[in-house]
Amino acid sequence: ELRILLPVITSLRNPGLRERHWQRIGEAIDQSIQIGQMEEISLSAMNERYPFVAHLAKIQAISETAARELLIEDELRRMHEQW
Repeated sequence: ELRILLPVITSLRNPGLRERHWQRIGEAIDQSIQIGQMEEISLSAMNERYPFVAHLAKIQAISETAARELLIEDELRRMHEQW
């Protein structure tokens, strides 16, 4: 079971995920996601409550977009600091 969930966990633990990305993930799985609850939810409860595995490709795409956006944000922040 952990082998199946590991890609989901990796995608959802992306530090670049913002509220807008969580909304897109919720849309992808056709459920509303409460971000505050995600911090305290156990792995088994998460797996039972949300169909993340069934929508893994969509979640990974959203997570990858969030990671790229974070890189851009960091670069813009660094450029701003240098000015």
